Amino acid sequence: MRLKLVIGVVLGLALSACSSTKQYSGPDRQPSEIAIVTKAEGAPLTVNSVDGNFRGIGDLLRLDFLPGPHTLGIHWVNGIDGGGLEYSSVPIMLSFDAKAGRTYEIKAKAGSGQSWTAWIEDTATKEVVSQVVP
Repeated sequence: MRLKLVIGVVLGLALSACSSTKQYSGPDRQPSEIAIVTKAEGAPLTVNSVDGNFRGIGDLLRLDFLPGPHTLGIHWVNGIDGGGLEYSSVPIMLSFDAKAGRTYEIKAKAGSGQSWTAWIEDTATKEVVSQVVP
């Protein structure tokens, strides 16, 4: 019984670490004080780094930021016929200036051959707010 409890606690902590959305330290803040970033539904991408730090493994559902400049490392991840994944070896680095109370969405589109692109859009204005960092 005790072993099951320990395993349950460890598993719960591991899963909560993967689902953490807060990209700042300190207490939780109201939505009007932060910027929220999500990914477009069905977009074949994952955010692997935030402001130069490895974010961890797992799909992006939501990331919360304090206002100010931020940089996201975006990888193309797509299922292929017969199983497996296509995964870009080099991320696209996107920078944007997060505004308090705003919600942003990361979008991606395949190009010709192996090329692809990604951008961050303000959900209210539909304005592209990101720049690709070389």
